[in-house]
Order: sequence, then C-alpha cells, then structure tokens
Amino acid sequence: MNTEKEKRTDKAALFDIVVERMKPYLDNPDVKEDIDEQWDKMEECLMYIDFLVSHKRKVKKETVRRAVGEVANMCVLVSCAFFDKPYDVMKSMSDTYRKKNHDYGDSFHQTVERYGYVSCLTRLHDKLSRLKNKDYLVDETTEDTAKDIIGYLVMTIMEMVVLYMNPEKKERK
Repeated sequence: MNTEKEKRTDKAALFDIVVERMKPYLDNPDVKEDIDEQWDKMEECLMYIDFLVSHKRKVKKETVRRAVGEVANMCVLVSCAFFDKPYDVMKSMSDTYRKKNHDYGDSFHQTVERYGYVSCLTRLHDKLSRLKNKDYLVDETTEDTAKDIIGYLVMTIMEMVVLYMNPEKKERK
C-alpha cells in the first residue's frame, strides 16, 4: 500500500500529465467563449457529479469525462486570457504544486473527500470573484489570482481523474 508521501508524489506526476495534455490547446489558443459562459458549464458539471456522489449513485465515466473537459476548457481559457505564454506558466506551477502539497499535505483532496466537489467550486468561485473585482485585490496581483484559479482547476481535474479511475470509491467519509 502506498504511503501518504508516495500518494502525493503520484499526484505531482498527475499534475504534470494534466498540464501536458493541455499543451496543444495552450500553444494554439482558439478561445472564443466568455469566461462567465464557460464557468456556468463547468459549475453545472461539477454540481451534477457532486449530486451523484453524495447520493451514492453510480457515477458514469462519460459524466466524469464531460466534466473534465469543461474544467480543462476553463483552465485553457483563463491561462490564455491572462498570460502570453500560458504553457510555460502552467509548467512552472507544477513546482509550486509540489512545494505546497509537501507543506500542507493533500488538503485539497481531503476537502473534496469530506465535502465533495462543491468545495472545488467554492474555492474557484472566490478566486473568480476576486478576478472580476480587480479593485478589491489587496494582497495579490491579478496574475497571482489567475495562477491560483489555474492551480485549483488542475487539482479539480486530478480529483475527477481519480474518481474516473475508481468509480466505486465514491462515498464520502
């Protein structure tokens, strides 16, 4: 059985894989959708998965695939909207993820396990609100907020990939 440290290392590798899978979209951005429209789609998918999981219903792999796609679209959209070299930014965030996961443990996963995918939406909504209300950014730059959003989106994808690979592991503690 994997130790907690080995699980975190696996997740760090998964972070890299998610970023690599998005590379073609980041290198050739054809972003035409409004952030709010994309956010609504992603929110709908995550709420649906959360409903299925919390009501102990079987989560269909196609549902998870659709949600991963919506979250990935949002990630590409935010990356391309705020950074000239979105792939380079996301690649550098992999180191940040490793450091924070080492310092804080796997708190994002633990929160999803305990409260469901709504916890992903809560964190993302807070950051998106900050981004929309730039005047209220006190202690962080717009770029820092965008990076946080991207990080949360990638971690959300990782949580859904774990669910996709282990659909029987859907009960919360």
